[in-house]
Amino acid sequence: MGGAYFSNAGVFLIDSLFGLYIAAVLLRLLFQVVRADFYNPLCQAIVTVTNPVLRPLRRYIPALGNIDTASVLLIFALQLLNTLL
Repeated sequence: MGGAYFSNAGVFLIDSLFGLYIAAVLLRLLFQVVRADFYNPLCQAIVTVTNPVLRPLRRYIPALGNIDTASVLLIFALQLLNTLL
């Protein structure tokens, strides 16, 4: 009986963390599409949080026009991993 409570808490924690990071990557993608000012503190915080994962991906995945394909692929992969967990 007690194990179910910890299981539910773990699922909630994993889902929340993945959701927040997916939202951060999605915001970065939207900021790039609308050409937001990256000197804004909110934009800088989003770039700081997402840069360690996106920088290596950008070396191998090229952008298509305005759309950063590495961000789209990362969002898809994170959502897939979240669903599998």
